[in-house]
Amino acid sequence: MSSVQTLFSHFREQTLSAVQAGSSVQAYNSRLSHLEPLAAACFRKESVDEWLEKVHKTRSHNSARELVRLAKKFWIFGVEN
Repeated sequence: MSSVQTLFSHFREQTLSAVQAGSSVQAYNSRLSHLEPLAAACFRKESVDEWLEKVHKTRSHNSARELVRLAKKFWIFGVEN
């Protein structure tokens, strides 16, 4: 497991542990699974641009905005750790 995958795993655990309701855990887990390709790309600029483009093309505006918000939280988590 790469260091980025390990970091993403810790981010997923921390994010899900902060969620209270069971249905919210499932919703967040689903959203977080869409971040895995971003984590695997190790935040290379080209890959991030491709990921963002795909998110905005395939998701509703609110859903895309939520994924981008989670991606930003993951980035900050990675910088802090």
